[in-house]
Amino acid sequence: MALYHWKLEKLTELESLDLEVKCASVCSPIHSFFNVSSNWIPPFLLQELRIRSCSVGSEFPTWLQTQHKLNVLDISTYRNLKHCPQTGFWNLVSVNLAEMYMSENQIEGMLPKFSTSMQLNTIDLSSNRFYGPLPGFWVHPSPT
Repeated sequence: MALYHWKLEKLTELESLDLEVKCASVCSPIHSFFNVSSNWIPPFLLQELRIRSCSVGSEFPTWLQTQHKLNVLDISTYRNLKHCPQTGFWNLVSVNLAEMYMSENQIEGMLPKFSTSMQLNTIDLSSNRFYGPLPGFWVHPSPT
């Protein structure tokens, strides 16, 4: 099964997408599932995206950069992901993020440079291989 761009183009009001793959060993990679070009821009702005346990290539889907209304991003157990995008990506998607789950990915590298305006309530980066200093907003939380 695949969601081609011409099918997704009709989903202009889509706000939540949950594609948890329970059959990870037999399902197609998510890039095959979406079957969209690397420069595809979705007609929707998601508030919640859960694509945990999906088999992917080693890069984040570039269309995620267009999703600046995301409140929840769950890309945990996002198999084969090796690197995390740095500043540019997170400045685009992070303004509204309240929950972010990126556990169980075995991502190697520097901690992402998240926007200082992030208002995260929940973040899970466990079971990865991040290193480097914690972002300032984690070290010095704002007073409540």
